Amino acid sequence: MKNLKFLFAIIIIILFVFQPLLAQSDNLLNLINDLSEDETYLNDLLLELQESPVNINTAAHGDLTTIPLITSTMADSIILTRDQKGAFRSKRQIRKIITAPVYDLIKDFITVSKKQNYKLKITQRNSYKIEPVPEIESGKYQGNALNNYSRVKYQYSPYLTFGFIAQKDPGELNYIDHANFSAQYKKDKWNIIAGDFYVQFGQGLSQSNPYGTQKSIYLAAVFREPSQIARPNLTSSEATGKFGVFIENSFNKRLNVFAFYSKTNRDIRTEDGTITGFNYTGFHRSVSEINSKNKIIESNWGTGFYYRPINSLKIGGLINLYNFNKRVENNFTALGEKKRRQYFAFEGDKLEQAALSYNWAVNYLRFSGEYSRAKEGGPGWMQSAYFFKDKFKLGATFWRMAKDFLSVDGRSFDDSDAFPQGTSGYFAGIQFSLIPSLSFGGFKMYEQNLWRSYFDPMPTDKNEWLGQLNWKTQNTFTTLRYRNRESESFKKTGNENSRITQKQKFIRLELKYKPVKNVSLRTRWEQTFIAESDEKGTLFFQDFEYRFLEKITLNTRFTFFNTASFDSRIYEYERGLPGTFSNLALFGNGHKSYLLIKWQLLNNFSVWLKGRYIAKDTILKTGETKKELKRDLRMQFALLF
Repeated sequence: MKNLKFLFAIIIIILFVFQPLLAQSDNLLNLINDLSEDETYLNDLLLELQESPVNINTAAHGDLTTIPLITSTMADSIILTRDQKGAFRSKRQIRKIITAPVYDLIKDFITVSKKQNYKLKITQRNSYKIEPVPEIESGKYQGNALNNYSRVKYQYSPYLTFGFIAQKDPGELNYIDHANFSAQYKKDKWNIIAGDFYVQFGQGLSQSNPYGTQKSIYLAAVFREPSQIARPNLTSSEATGKFGVFIENSFNKRLNVFAFYSKTNRDIRTEDGTITGFNYTGFHRSVSEINSKNKIIESNWGTGFYYRPINSLKIGGLINLYNFNKRVENNFTALGEKKRRQYFAFEGDKLEQAALSYNWAVNYLRFSGEYSRAKEGGPGWMQSAYFFKDKFKLGATFWRMAKDFLSVDGRSFDDSDAFPQGTSGYFAGIQFSLIPSLSFGGFKMYEQNLWRSYFDPMPTDKNEWLGQLNWKTQNTFTTLRYRNRESESFKKTGNENSRITQKQKFIRLELKYKPVKNVSLRTRWEQTFIAESDEKGTLFFQDFEYRFLEKITLNTRFTFFNTASFDSRIYEYERGLPGTFSNLALFGNGHKSYLLIKWQLLNNFSVWLKGRYIAKDTILKTGETKKELKRDLRMQFALLF
């Protein structure tokens, strides 16, 4: 460990000494997903934008705001400039409109080209774990260790698009265990989707994208307004989405109305053959998981509207009616003592829900909110305020969902689980530039769970704040981050429960630079401390990217980590194949490396290859040391016609 610390110190000194290098903007996924422990909406969205960049000369307002970080105000400015001065000759011309930092992050997702897009796009992705999976070896899981993902998208015309995905997780037997299909017609005032889709309304309490809104230091991602009420569900999320028909009509600039009907199979949880809840994991590997698949049918009818009485104000309403062909029994008879752990969870065979939302923009200030309530449960609400002007952004979100709040397709803030309930909290963030080369960003987030169990009606708190300083010169881009996180847990002594507050601190130093045109380097050192247990953890990595012949990009990273236990784990987001999410929790004493290669064989054919290697020692509670080796291979190709 002493030698490792010495190595860290030497490398950091070298990096600060050799600064005559070119700064590089970070990857958009890395910036926004860096704090996410679960998958976010960005992975699938950016895959679509990479395949079909938005033409800024023809795009409507809703198409422009589909791009992450592009606000409604930015979209208005792009359209106004286009109308006044004519078509953009270069996409770089919008750099001043949306600011240079935003442009550098989204430039790969826009175009001014009039070339005909490829109509047919095929994506195939596979991954394989080299080490034997014990559950597969023992026969507990029915399938092999291969992960399979197939995606086909066909644009029949500028207005009509078809899509299909099939996915198999490691251990699953069926190569189309998860399959989605959708057809979308979108022209003028109409948006019609048939097949798999998901609905987004208001703040997401009633209807949300599959992943919800995640916390981020980049506030434009947190406070972005959904650009579309519904989207085809070609995501890899197996737990959500609907299968049916969605219809939207824009009668005029002030009124949008929409309606949908879906009939979707859901997985279940059971106790002695009785249905006691829903299972949203999406795994069908073991006999019990396979037997829980598609055992209940959810019918959902909904209708709603958005109305603008004035240009700056938009109000919306939604009615959701759910029916299930089998009853969910959340009671002591079916669950016994387990009932006490899910006392307020859903019970019955129907749910009737209504919601109201608003969005009010005044110059550089935007307010938005949603109130939602089901007939069978308590209320939930969420309120946001966001100020953005030039190089200063300030935003806050507040939410509260009653202990008995019920919402099948809603999501709480920074939580992708279905059926959110019993939580309240707030998120407040700030971003500003002190001088052109120095900027600061930070947030504070507090969340309180309103119920733990029947015996322990004690709130559990989560308290977190983060501050990050970015220093950008002509030669370097340096980031210094401090993060403080507090969470409560319970320790049982005899018949009594006591609260334990765990306080964990993170310090991160990161440098990005580009010594020559085709080479990019990135270095990070991160340290974590837990005061109560005196645990510590350290992580260091060196990232290297090389692009040559304009066709091949090579990215590799070497990571060293040493933490006392899982409690002092450090998350490391790494680049993956397009459309994938990889933010690993690293703990124990070990090292990790990966190699990612992209090869543009032809203009319409690309191949990605990735190999990952993790070796570590973990100290068990018995004091013994467990050696672990994890290796996997990943491949993806994209073919365009």
